[in-house]
Amino acid sequence: MTPRRRYGLCVLRLGRAGATAGAVGLVVSAVALAASPGKPFGTFSGCPVGLLPPPATYEPAARHAASVFLTTTYAKWNTERHWGMKLAGAEVGEPFLVRNWLPSGWIKTECGRGVWQRSVGVTVGFPAMEYPNPEGPCADCAHVTLLLGKTRHGWVTWGNY
Repeated sequence: MTPRRRYGLCVLRLGRAGATAGAVGLVVSAVALAASPGKPFGTFSGCPVGLLPPPATYEPAARHAASVFLTTTYAKWNTERHWGMKLAGAEVGEPFLVRNWLPSGWIKTECGRGVWQRSVGVTVGFPAMEYPNPEGPCADCAHVTLLLGKTRHGWVTWGNY
């Protein structure tokens, strides 16, 4: 085999290997893009960024933030999105650390360990939604657990469970 022919075969093999690697790269990147979550279920605008560890006395501030969110944003969404929630008499429960409540689950998987460790949950009950025999699309609407976190700008309500 002449050196020129050997060179031609080598270039041909490298070309095939490059084309194969390029095709594999395209498939892998397409799969990665398809699998990457844009906005996990349960979040309002996606996973929060920049959460700080909750302060030692987080309960009063988290409870107040949940109340404000409930009476403003949640009430607005209820009207705009025609949820039909009866918010009158809503009862805001005691805040708790998500990491103590859910040892695993979608928050840790979808949003990461940091968000899971730094999030606070607040259960809100809606007594007006308690029915003796609930049925329909909202058979379990008598309560919701809001997910909150502290940022350097204040408390944010980022999702529900």
